Amino acid sequence: MILLHRKWLLILLILLSFTTLIKAQTTKADETGKIYFLRSSGWGGTFSNFKFYIDDKFVCKAKYKRYSIHEVPSGRHNLKLQYGNKDLKTFKNGMPYIEVQVESAKSLYYELVYETGLFTTLIYFKEIDENTAKEKMKQMKENTSCL
Repeated sequence: MILLHRKWLLILLILLSFTTLIKAQTTKADETGKIYFLRSSGWGGTFSNFKFYIDDKFVCKAKYKRYSIHEVPSGRHNLKLQYGNKDLKTFKNGMPYIEVQVESAKSLYYELVYETGLFTTLIYFKEIDENTAKEKMKQMKENTSCL
């Protein structure tokens, strides 16, 4: 009788551990979001040494008419743009980075924008909505190598 109870207890513990493991994997997948970087305007060729960073980590070169997709944990992240090895301090808010909030299973879309004036060029990130991004991405290619 005691042996029978031990077998059922063992089976129950094994089942519980499997369900816990499956739930943990599902929950982990739901705790990430995506950041899309688009570069649909500006110059190609020599003037394309722009690099995207997430939380001070290089993630991709900003190639002309390309977009890249980056999966990140949900929460706050800093996005930064560099030209060569120099941070660009030309964001609309005057900061060398922008702070974004990534929500689970959601996507954020940021476009690299060039504004040229008589004596200056302003280069910064601009958040765009999903429909606008998807429309622009039809004319672009995904940058999967990011080098």
